[in-house]
Amino acid sequence: MFGSRLHAVPPRATESLLAVLQDFVGLGGPTSTLRFYGPTTTQYQSFVDGEPLPAEDEVLGVTDTHAFRLALGDGAADLTVRAASVLQDDVMDDLGAPWPEVRTSGASPVVLEPVVGETGVGQWKGGSHTCLIGELRQVFGSMLVRS
Repeated sequence: MFGSRLHAVPPRATESLLAVLQDFVGLGGPTSTLRFYGPTTTQYQSFVDGEPLPAEDEVLGVTDTHAFRLALGDGAADLTVRAASVLQDDVMDDLGAPWPEVRTSGASPVVLEPVVGETGVGQWKGGSHTCLIGELRQVFGSMLVRS
């Protein structure tokens, strides 16, 4: 579904970045234009022009408001969490409020944070509320304060 937003991304990053796209595209604001570019693309090459080559593989995330580099690094969960964290900041800047917030019957909203969970996967976590990154709207749906 979001494969057209991945451009020459190294295969080991594909699943992580697709999960991130699932949670952020469709929110409106800057993340709706999110795309990722691998190191062989002209977009990535233009962004790093004149800089020394990175020590490890990277991808370039691009929205209407900014571009950011992500090292593929230590594994899929770390990449998923780093990408979600950068984009969470973008959404909060755009909204001027915390995001994502989950509200359950009568309780105060809980802000979810991207973390590597105990099982080694990227997830959203806040209090007792958790879900995998990539499943935010499917799991919390109408409980999200701003979706």
